[in-house]
Amino acid sequence: MKLFKLERQDTAVLVVDIQERLCAAMSPAGLARLVNRTKALLEGAQALGLPVVFTEQYPKGLGRTLPELLPLLEGLTPVEKLRFSAADPRW
Repeated sequence: MKLFKLERQDTAVLVVDIQERLCAAMSPAGLARLVNRTKALLEGAQALGLPVVFTEQYPKGLGRTLPELLPLLEGLTPVEKLRFSAADPRW
């Protein structure tokens, strides 16, 4: 199997729809793991100087990104979308 090496200049972190109403459907243990691992990912991205983008699916109905993550997303504006895809260019 051929190894693929990430290059800093070609890499970014995308955090997709970690929102209040969506996360309310998760088990408490699963949500705690998600939050802890996302925090670690964002801290790593900051340490490496990687760009970060985050999305929110219909925030008026599903709420905003979890407050626990907001300190690590400070200064960034969420990409608000109405389609349940982070790849659809017609957000």
